[in-house]
Amino acid sequence: MAKKRKRISRRSTSRTTAVLAIFGIIALIIVFRLVYLQIVRYEYYKEVVMNEITIETEVNPERGMIYDTNGNILATNRTVYLCFISPQDIIDAMTPDEDGKKEIKTYDYEDSEGKTHKDLDMDELISLFLSETLDVEYSKIMEKAAKEGRRYEEIKKEIVEEDAQKIREFIDEYELTSQIYLRADSIRYYPYDNLASHVVGFTNSDGIGVYGLEAYYNNILEGESGRYISAQDANSHDMDYKYETFVDAKDGYNIVSTIDNYIQYELENQLEATLRENKAANRVTGVVMNVNTGAVLGMATAPDFNCNDPYVLDEISQGKLDAYTQSDERVADSKKLAENKYKYENPDVASDTAEFAASVESFWRANYDSFYEQAYSNRYFELLYAMWKNKAITELYEPGSTSKIITTAMAFEEGVTNPSEVFFCGGSMKVEGYSFPISCHETRGHGSLPYAKSLQQSCNPALMTVGLRIGREKFYNYFLDFGYGELTGIDLPGEAASYYHNFKDFSVVSLAVYSFGQTYKTTAIQQISAICSIANGGYVVTPHVLKEIVDDKGNVIESFEPEIKRQVVSSEVCATISDILEDGVSGDGGARNCRVKGYKVAGKTGTSEKIDEKDASGQTYLRVGSSVAYAPSDDPEIAVIIVCDEPMGGSVYGSVVAAPYVSDLLSSALPYLGYEPKYTAEELENIETGILDYTGYEVEIAKSNITNRGLKAIVVGDGKLVTGQVPESGVMLNRENGRVILYTDGSTPAATVQVPDVTGKTAEAANRILTNAGLNVSIGGVDDNADATVATQSIVPGTEVPEGTIVKVTLRSVSNVTDD
Repeated sequence: MAKKRKRISRRSTSRTTAVLAIFGIIALIIVFRLVYLQIVRYEYYKEVVMNEITIETEVNPERGMIYDTNGNILATNRTVYLCFISPQDIIDAMTPDEDGKKEIKTYDYEDSEGKTHKDLDMDELISLFLSETLDVEYSKIMEKAAKEGRRYEEIKKEIVEEDAQKIREFIDEYELTSQIYLRADSIRYYPYDNLASHVVGFTNSDGIGVYGLEAYYNNILEGESGRYISAQDANSHDMDYKYETFVDAKDGYNIVSTIDNYIQYELENQLEATLRENKAANRVTGVVMNVNTGAVLGMATAPDFNCNDPYVLDEISQGKLDAYTQSDERVADSKKLAENKYKYENPDVASDTAEFAASVESFWRANYDSFYEQAYSNRYFELLYAMWKNKAITELYEPGSTSKIITTAMAFEEGVTNPSEVFFCGGSMKVEGYSFPISCHETRGHGSLPYAKSLQQSCNPALMTVGLRIGREKFYNYFLDFGYGELTGIDLPGEAASYYHNFKDFSVVSLAVYSFGQTYKTTAIQQISAICSIANGGYVVTPHVLKEIVDDKGNVIESFEPEIKRQVVSSEVCATISDILEDGVSGDGGARNCRVKGYKVAGKTGTSEKIDEKDASGQTYLRVGSSVAYAPSDDPEIAVIIVCDEPMGGSVYGSVVAAPYVSDLLSSALPYLGYEPKYTAEELENIETGILDYTGYEVEIAKSNITNRGLKAIVVGDGKLVTGQVPESGVMLNRENGRVILYTDGSTPAATVQVPDVTGKTAEAANRILTNAGLNVSIGGVDDNADATVATQSIVPGTEVPEGTIVKVTLRSVSNVTDD
């Protein structure tokens, strides 16, 4: 009997088809998902995985160095270290495994005081050691060590080599290579501390330049960072090197500046002297510049600051902060802070009511400590930012009579006057459009003087007269052409633009006072740039501090070529002005305190009123005294400007508070630059000569040598050999009355003499008094004018010193050298 075939229902077939279809769809979804994950999103998930297993460390480039023009290092880098810990590796080392077979170590540690700490966990050990080695709070390190999932927690930056070595030894001793890390780093270091601080600037904690050349050329100096990428497995073990990637850092380029360390040093010495001696309340500044190329050889502001520690205030600023600490002003400032915050938090409350005042008072008292500290902090940063400002380029002043050089150049170029034309000065001059006569500094009047003398004596009416002859439009155009209408373009940050009238507001009265440098404001760098255009034959050049950019092998990447903007006046006009200015300096002009023996110097002084600021009495305008000079006047190379802002030491005139310091600077700079002095017959009579070290010489030979130098020898003792002398070797003595005391047989100065006070005395009187006291005299400053008197002496009056000691005196002309 045949078997019946089992019949499959259509219903079962449909169900099977449906299941297969579902599986097919699921398979397609899985395939598409795999394609999406492994192909479309491959790079993304590769990056996610790599981020989980890799550690990327930034490799810092070496910041480029800054040099002076002679290759002396102004800014370099010093190796320091950064210490960080890996909290996850610390936690892993202290965590038992699942089967309990992992040994958890504890440690004994003897601290720096000899105390032994027993049974320390790893985090305690690490925190204790790093705390005492790096002077970081123990609790903060413990807190960082407890952060799960973290493999980088910074403990301290800028660790010195000595401490870094202690950490290395600790890591090796306790086998903590996965828990504690040291990374070599570098910080900026300035070998000369304060030298050229306002020019060089400094970097912040991240190594980014924030002031001076460091900021202006930051993108050239900083280089490009590199990267080091390493991989670790799940147990924090380093994986094969094939997973490592290293991208080299590109070091920054080096900068060679135009700054000359020697000239910079001498400039800073003179600025410090005028700041101290003339009690400048608003700082002093100066610039030394090559007149032909615009290269800045020196630029400084006093007080300066330490580039290695720029957040420490200078002595004067700190004194101001100390005075503020317990002052009523601080209380008032704290109240103002409270009022402002109360207004901000209660904008709908009327501020002109007694209720408001009472609420502010209550608010201030409730938060007194906070506002009091904030006031102090605000004042500190106010003083700090003021200290950092490069006064030569960021602050404006009225240049006063130094601008009479520029007006004269306009007048000669236009032919509206000549050096021999006679002008009359009655002490003032009436100008159309102004109610009162405009005064000359010589209120009694200069009388009749040729224009050359009028410029030398700084006569305002003469300058106003030629200014009016030039006319508004031409004067204004010349004013702009000399650069006052634009930035100089110096390669330092923060240059301020001159402040002057629009032409439509430039009246006849404006023209009159502009002619002698008043009612407009400019910067010291702008003023010396204009003066350089007279010194170099009429060309306006761009001042600059960059000489060249070089790599570490000395290859020049880029160099600065002198940039001549335009010629404003002829070289003949400039030569005539130079002769007039030099004649005034070497003669009886107002700038004669700029004189330097043996050299031809063209100079001009200026004193201006701050018409928007008065002194504490509210009666007298504050003043700015300044002086400009360039030399040698017959073939100029360098120009100098010194600006003394708000002198409070007595005289306010540029001829007293600036010109003598310009003279002292040039007396050092010109020989250094290779210029030999050419003395007049009168100067040769009083020239100083140096002395040798006569120790060990036979007495007669030493006496002969001293006599041949035009000096007097005095022997103390009966020996045949010299065993000591006063003054010491190398000093300069005046041939007229210099004396050398020679000691024999080991004898020493048996007696001392008391230094007399010769301040205010003439050169002749000071020389006589000091010589009669048994002392040597060294005279500096202007010593061949009848009105010159001693301004300073090197040894305090009343001091007991050995016979023959040198007393250096500085002479200054103080009468008839005022300027406006």
